[in-house]
Amino acid sequence: MAEAAIRKPPAADTRPVVRMDAITKTFPGVKALDAVSLDVRPGEVHALLGENGAGKSTLIKILAGAYTMDSGSIEIDGKNVSFESPAEALEAGVKVVFQEIALIPEFTVAENIFMENHPRGRLGLVDWRTMREKARALFDRAGFALDPDARVGDLSVSQQQLVEISRALAYDARVVVMDEPTSSLTPSEVTHLFGVIRRLRDMGIGIVYVSHKLEEIFEICDRATVLRDGRWVSTRPVAEHDQQSLIVDMVGRSIEDLFPKTRHGGGDVVVKVAGLSTRSKLQDISFEVRAGEVLGFFGLMGAGRTELAKALVGYDPISAGSIEVGDAPLSPHATGRAKALGIGLLSEDRKEEGLMLDADVTRNMTLPSLARFARGGVIDTRAEKTRAQGFVDRFRIRLSSLDQPIRTLSGGNQQKVLLSRWLMYGLKAIVLDEPTRGIDVGAKAEIFTAVNELAAEGLAVIMMTSEMPELLNLSDRIAVLAEGRLTAVFDRDEATQEKVLDAAIR
Repeated sequence: MAEAAIRKPPAADTRPVVRMDAITKTFPGVKALDAVSLDVRPGEVHALLGENGAGKSTLIKILAGAYTMDSGSIEIDGKNVSFESPAEALEAGVKVVFQEIALIPEFTVAENIFMENHPRGRLGLVDWRTMREKARALFDRAGFALDPDARVGDLSVSQQQLVEISRALAYDARVVVMDEPTSSLTPSEVTHLFGVIRRLRDMGIGIVYVSHKLEEIFEICDRATVLRDGRWVSTRPVAEHDQQSLIVDMVGRSIEDLFPKTRHGGGDVVVKVAGLSTRSKLQDISFEVRAGEVLGFFGLMGAGRTELAKALVGYDPISAGSIEVGDAPLSPHATGRAKALGIGLLSEDRKEEGLMLDADVTRNMTLPSLARFARGGVIDTRAEKTRAQGFVDRFRIRLSSLDQPIRTLSGGNQQKVLLSRWLMYGLKAIVLDEPTRGIDVGAKAEIFTAVNELAAEGLAVIMMTSEMPELLNLSDRIAVLAEGRLTAVFDRDEATQEKVLDAAIR
């Protein structure tokens, strides 16, 4: 294993640190990549963009050694390579920091960094002192504030990312791939991560940056490669793009206005919350939501957004206060009662808490409403599918068949299935917890339109989001949480990013 070194990109040498040429990969019935090429230069942050299903994940998994390519070639520093495993890719200087971080929580920071190759002493035993010293040397060189002896399971997501990056430095990384690195970070943690990326760039390391957040691309990236439907579309300096041109490359069409401009509200009170508290987080929260209104909730990580979302629909127990839906109390405080009153939750973690991944699209959509399709104790599958097809058409859900497993759909289409599930059941109010997390810009625009339509049809919409543009553009009113408390409520016309952030750090 080579010692990590601080490197500056050579002034005259523009040879890519990694070149992927004409990469093709086919899965049964699907050509995931069709002759796709990508090159990354020393000290460059290179954005890899595209809608879900465009081929980004397949390409980086081939680079990481998780998949083998059908054809094409990969060069690292001008030398042809072929990886049979992630360990081989790491040894060659390629490290992928996936969205779902792959560390061992019970191990220390130093143990995770040197997982594959612990320093050993004369008798072949692990040299713990040398391991900690090497870890500290890595942190000093890269400017990371980490404790080699800290238990990884006790670290924040942003600190765990630094551990992953340190693993790359320990293998003298030539290229680091970051897959949606800010999806679970607070604004301050994002700022810190960008500082880390700039330090890696100054060390001559090539960065591949995968994100759906276009504002991040313009802030941190030098060039952008766009894929669409498994094919290469463009590679251009980010300075030559604006947001609209990136969207056109990604989705093949112009999205003139991501956010609907309709203003809602003014109906009767549908949800009334008074003095709501929980033992772990929420403290004396009170608010109302009217029919046809979008009430957006914002807060930094740990503020209590998800806890509030789950409490509103009976998932998380409450210690004080009351919730009313349509003048009826949510009592007993249980999910069955919430469903009967007409309030449902679109969970932040759709895979763990929303979807039945091995079931088909139809059953995922009709689950709460199955009793309505029963005839003599038998499900009328024709009526069930007819109803499901109506929502597929309404929300333009992209699928090959209603019978295909829900796990095969993109994140945006999965989210639209879950939205359809609750609308099919018939709700008075819906709670949306991070409704656009992990979905591409085209699907986001469709989700925004759907939220707008729900409010226009008279639903009370409660939306928890960490995305400031969504918050400011979709909400009729904005409520801000900080450490489990409601610190401010703004009307749409008076809300600004500065006011919202100020309320979020009180």
